[in-house]
Amino acid sequence: MRVLALFLAAFLATVFAAEAPIATAGACAPACPSTDKDGFALDHQSDDADANTITCTYGEPDDDSYCTYNAMSGMLTEDHDGNSCQTLATTACSRRVKRFNPAQNKVRNLVRKHTAHIARKTKTIKAASHGMGAVAKAEASPRAVPYFVTSRARLSRRFHNHF
Repeated sequence: MRVLALFLAAFLATVFAAEAPIATAGACAPACPSTDKDGFALDHQSDDADANTITCTYGEPDDDSYCTYNAMSGMLTEDHDGNSCQTLATTACSRRVKRFNPAQNKVRNLVRKHTAHIARKTKTIKAASHGMGAVAKAEASPRAVPYFVTSRARLSRRFHNHF
């Protein structure tokens, strides 16, 4: 019975491991160096997905100086620049920035709304209380954001940071 359980566990582990998504580094890719070895600036970059290459043109547009790099490894494959091509392409990484969408976070909207309301109320009362003295200023003290709002916002941030 134990042998059957071990066999079943090993079989299920291999099945789930085979179906697990493979992590890829799709955010970084080789790109043309900004200059060649002679200091000529990059004029044009073209990517050929079929040939899996990156072609970098240096110097004047009518000049026929170009370097070809492998699009996966960044290694130099062809040098048509009089041995002036860099041996490796540079790596360009794009950052994934999570944008805040106000419509998706009700707690933050509630805090902002409450804070804006208190700020408007305080501003209005301060403007009206310049000539009234300490009595109007005592009534004008803004209320703090309710605890349930701030605690819920903290909980929401903690929950979001873990997933």
